[in-house]
Amino acid sequence: MNKFFVSAALVAAMVAPLAAQSSVVTGQPSVFSLTPYVGYVAYGDHFETANGAEFTNDNGAIYGVQLGIDMTPNLALVGNFGYSRTNWEFEFAGPGESFAGDVGVWLYDGNLQLKFPIAAGAGTFSPFAQAGVGAIKFTADRNDFQADGTTNVAFNAGLGADFNVGALGLRLMAKDYISSFKWDEFRNANDPNDLQDAGTSHNFAFTLGLKLGF
Repeated sequence: MNKFFVSAALVAAMVAPLAAQSSVVTGQPSVFSLTPYVGYVAYGDHFETANGAEFTNDNGAIYGVQLGIDMTPNLALVGNFGYSRTNWEFEFAGPGESFAGDVGVWLYDGNLQLKFPIAAGAGTFSPFAQAGVGAIKFTADRNDFQADGTTNVAFNAGLGADFNVGALGLRLMAKDYISSFKWDEFRNANDPNDLQDAGTSHNFAFTLGLKLGF
């Protein structure tokens, strides 16, 4: 995993100057964008036991990348991949107790993005909203827990803003990944009975990314 992010950073460092030069020379807007990002994710409660303990994950870092394709100046298609390393945890009234470490959380989703570009000096400020659907997968080194290897449907919605100068920019975003252990298929996520009884969790990711336009 570390080799993947190092390689991605090296590629971004080589591509960024070329992309910026192309945008400045041609004056054409970017159509494709690549946004590696880092941030922090706060996990919601997956369910609550009979004695009041809340089952969740430790909050922690998240890493990922988004690929965007502009359909119009205000509408884009966005694909997202994210990864976080955490622990299973039961939370009581006091501090939680972690009982399984090295849990990988994998996020895959596709989104529609609505943006509103505003000229800001030499650059462009673009508030945006994203919404879509995908999957969230939990993998652990220990195989003695039922949720290990679980892949569930995950809806998501986010708000953020881009600040671009030419083909280079920064992306600040807050995103809610909405899922449940009972949503193992898309049809289950849309079943009214499952929606009512699923113990839905809201997992909030706060990220900062480097946006590269092409």
